[in-house]
Amino acid sequence: MIIINKPISKEELFKKIAFLINDEMVKGVVDLKKQLIALDAPLHADLEQNLLVAGSNHQDLWGINLYKDESDEDFIEFDSMINLRPSQNNRSRSVEDPDLRQQPIHGELIVSGRWQKMEFASQMGNIGSEVSRALSAKEKNKDKRMNSAIDRALELFDSSISACQNFPEDSGKLKELLYAREEFCSFFFGGTEIDVDPIKMQRYYDQFVSLIGKE
Repeated sequence: MIIINKPISKEELFKKIAFLINDEMVKGVVDLKKQLIALDAPLHADLEQNLLVAGSNHQDLWGINLYKDESDEDFIEFDSMINLRPSQNNRSRSVEDPDLRQQPIHGELIVSGRWQKMEFASQMGNIGSEVSRALSAKEKNKDKRMNSAIDRALELFDSSISACQNFPEDSGKLKELLYAREEFCSFFFGGTEIDVDPIKMQRYYDQFVSLIGKE
């Protein structure tokens, strides 16, 4: 993880990045009160945890994605599972308050086995973040961004499926994962008889946020 707390050019920023997802995107968490941004981790939750340990307040942290080859409004994407906060009137992965979005910003999980150790709700919530990115990119006709999110979602799906295979007691979770993966693929690739409503698919993943920590 790296912390950016002063102005920096986009070129200099990306020179510091080690964990660039699909060679185009880096995840970040912004502390709006302290005016800093944490970058360079597989999950927004990793960055959020590090900032909380360092003294940030949860209500000041918001997840974003930065795209190396984009500019202007497409450079920053407000989309993260950690942004789902009904207590702050933010009921989506985006940042719904335009005042928050306009505030100035100065600014391997699977290989290590940490993903397999995460609770099921956290896995599904993070998969949902990639599903959300893919849906948003599809709506905006941004094929490269959509394909990147699709690839990342499938990678996470498959890691969770592999983890469940090793534990017979997780057969229910395995079935749910397999169906969710098929639904996801049906929507983006077609070729099946499954009728997928993208709004309902998004809501399915959103529900897991309230279940984190309750397993």
